Amino acid sequence: MSFSGSRSDIGTVVITMPAACSAGNTSGTACKQQQQQQQQQQQQQQQQRLHYIDWLRAFIIALVILFHCYDLFFDYTYCAGVYLGIVNVPPADGTRTAAIVLAQLIQSWFMGLMFLLSGYFSGPSYDRKGPGRFLMDRTLRLLLPLLVYDCLLQPLAFEIARHSSNAPAGLQGAANGFVYYYATQFTRLGHGAAWFIAVLFVFDVVYAVVRMAGDAAAKLSKALRSRQAETSDSDDSGSGAAKPAACVAAADSLQQLPGFSWAVTACGAAAIAAVIAGLTLLVRVGVLIPLGLPISLWVVQFIQFQPAYLPQYLVAFVLGFFARKFDALRRLPNSAGATAAVAALALAGAGAVIMTVMPGSNFGHELEWGPSTAYVAAFAVWEQFYAVCMWLAMLVCFRQLVNLQGGRLGAAVSGAAYAVYLVHVPVLSAFGLVAGLLTWHPAAKCVLVTLLTACGSWVIGMLLRLVPGMKRVL
Repeated sequence: MSFSGSRSDIGTVVITMPAACSAGNTSGTACKQQQQQQQQQQQQQQQQRLHYIDWLRAFIIALVILFHCYDLFFDYTYCAGVYLGIVNVPPADGTRTAAIVLAQLIQSWFMGLMFLLSGYFSGPSYDRKGPGRFLMDRTLRLLLPLLVYDCLLQPLAFEIARHSSNAPAGLQGAANGFVYYYATQFTRLGHGAAWFIAVLFVFDVVYAVVRMAGDAAAKLSKALRSRQAETSDSDDSGSGAAKPAACVAAADSLQQLPGFSWAVTACGAAAIAAVIAGLTLLVRVGVLIPLGLPISLWVVQFIQFQPAYLPQYLVAFVLGFFARKFDALRRLPNSAGATAAVAALALAGAGAVIMTVMPGSNFGHELEWGPSTAYVAAFAVWEQFYAVCMWLAMLVCFRQLVNLQGGRLGAAVSGAAYAVYLVHVPVLSAFGLVAGLLTWHPAAKCVLVTLLTACGSWVIGMLLRLVPGMKRVL
């Protein structure tokens, strides 16, 4: 899977100091070459350690399918017709409330964790490829699939859904789903499920620009220091002895770092949650509410994206970059993961109760409940602390329990996750169309269609990756 990094990017750089680097008579060039060799060897070893990240991302993609099935049968976001092309009447019993609660518990954390994992691989990919190749790679892996989805897969979903009696009237009366989509829906980049790919592409481009600016500033600073050194009266012999020392310092910085303590991890997680909550309050309470804009449903022009979730996604992406830089995922203690899991369960229980008793908990309708500002503020704080607890719990859980490839079949399943994300919407529309023929309760249909869509999408995804050249993109 390659939302922002290929399998060759997997592996933390944890090396021991080369012996030659500690020798005072070793040249800086030889030291650097040995460091690079050690890094390459260690990266190859570490690739076997991070299979859990592939499985975690595959699990999140499965949750994406479940989330969209909730939308199909329980109208969670009130906009299933916008990307699935089918609008089912939700049940009037308590199953819809339960579905809304479960969907919100998923919505609060899962895409944020996807951005964190994507940011985790952006830094090493940039370091290995340089700015030009990095941007070309992102164009191939993100922008190209985004255009394929927007121009082909999304209208295909509408063409399939057009035959449903629950399709919007305009879609049923259209010549075909492609005409309907291009005439009424193709108004911004990243339609439907492709919003994540569009936003991630923007994040990666901004990251590359920041890195290039930082590198340019560093080169300028180095040039200025070199000029000052040339005009100084210092003894030139000292500069020759400094090279091995700098080399040793660089090697020391790459040595394996000790694990975090429980206290450090807990305090760090709380601080991260507080920062995200503060930024989220600033956006939702400080901007969206004063402007009279919906909290959850409003999207910006030209790109389908919800500004209400920008703080979490942006901080998660940056957090992933620093997590890789400091080898943080390996250093997370098991005890902190267990504590985070307990805290997440407690927060989920409290959130479920509140969302059940407050009518304003419906997605996008937060302002319908009483003192709306207070509710939105409290919900934002709860959401971010719950999200960070889930991130920590899931990272540690998958690291300890599923850190294995699972043979050729396991590699094929986990490796197809990106392709599954791209194709699952038209597959879901197809099974949703067939489910309309059943007289079952929507909850039963939801379970069946979720399983069928997941299996069907994974089969299609794995077959696509067998096409020559497709693994380069998917």
